[in-house]
This record gives sequence, C-alpha cells and structure tokens, in this order.
Amino acid sequence: MSEPSEKTELSCCTDFGLQFNESYFENYLREYRSKGLPAQSKLIFDYLVSYGIKDHSILEVGSGAGALHMNLVNSGAQRSVGVDASEWANKAAERLKKEIDPSLNSKTIIGEFSKGQQNYGNFSLVIMDRSICCYPDLNSLLRSAICHSSDLIAISIPRKLVWIRIGATLINMVQSLLRKKFRIYVHSEDQVDKIFSNNSFRRIYADQTRIWQVVVYQITKTQ
Repeated sequence: MSEPSEKTELSCCTDFGLQFNESYFENYLREYRSKGLPAQSKLIFDYLVSYGIKDHSILEVGSGAGALHMNLVNSGAQRSVGVDASEWANKAAERLKKEIDPSLNSKTIIGEFSKGQQNYGNFSLVIMDRSICCYPDLNSLLRSAICHSSDLIAISIPRKLVWIRIGATLINMVQSLLRKKFRIYVHSEDQVDKIFSNNSFRRIYADQTRIWQVVVYQITKTQ
C-alpha cells in the first residue's frame, strides 16, 4: 500500500490542480506505460544512475506522478519524497507506485514548495524536472531547493530559443483569455547558474533535448 500523503497549505494564485488535472495525469500515465520516462527525465535518470545513487535520498519538486524519483529508488536510491501542488498528483503516484513496486520507500506530499514555509527533511539530491518554469519567483524557488540538498540538484528548464519563448507567450495569452492563473516562465539559464554558483553549487553535467536543457549541479565541498 502507498503511504498516505501529507498536505500543506496551498497558494490560490496558480491553479495547479486545474492545469495538472485528472485528464493530464491519465495522459501522462498512458504515455509512460507506452514509452517510459520523457526524454529530459531519461537524461536525468541515466546520468544519476551512472553517477551512483546508492544511499541517496531524493526530494523531487513538482514530481507529478513520481515516475522519475520512484524509478531512481527502484534503481538503488535509499528513499524519495515527491512534492506537487496538484491534488491529482498523489492519486497518480499511488497508482504508479503499485505498478513499479508497492514496497518502494517513496511517498508524495501535496504542497507548494516555492513558498519555502515547510522543511521537508534532509536530502542528498533535489530534482526539479519541468517544474522551474511553473514559478515566477526563481530566486525563492532555487534557494528553497538549495536548503534541502546536501549534494546534488538536477533540473530541466526550457531552452533559450526564440520559438520556445514565442510559444510560451502564446500559451500565456490563451491562459489569460480563459481567465486561468497558471503561467509558463522561461527563466534565464544564466540566472539559474548564477544563483547556484553564488550558493556553492557547480555544474557537473549538462545535456539537452529539443525543448529542455538538463543540468546537474553539485555542492562544492570545503576542504
């Protein structure tokens, strides 16, 4: 049986449950069962497995159905916690956990990580796969991630391409016309690097798909 989810206070400004709803997760699970992890998630997974994840504890921010962090636990990580602001994420994660391995040391918490109001525990690895672009306050989000990681942070963000920025603008215009609050934010990769660098994290891996830039950062160990 899946562990019961915990719930924290949600912000009303983003409509995550409306954007990432039951239909979204049904489609995601269907795609996962057919094709496996999405391309950018697979890059993160493959690198972390090759890096060595035995005994690592994982916090995934914006974890959705939890496929990435659950597969990492299934491949040797010690435990994982997924945090997602959509109430539909927990139901999808429970279903997926039963399919992968019901005994996995993994759970999902419904909450909005970017608020920084809750300490989710101590982790050696924080993952933010396709979640940074959901939040306007880059600095607060990344600082919260930094506070939760003692070793690695793995991210994927939209690449800095004109057509991606135009696409995000058009999507946001439609969201506005439909009076929905959710927006896409294409943050500067240089700004992301700067925030991590200023907090003693350095790049150790980078790759990309057609849409996503994948980067893994590691904390600089003091002598």
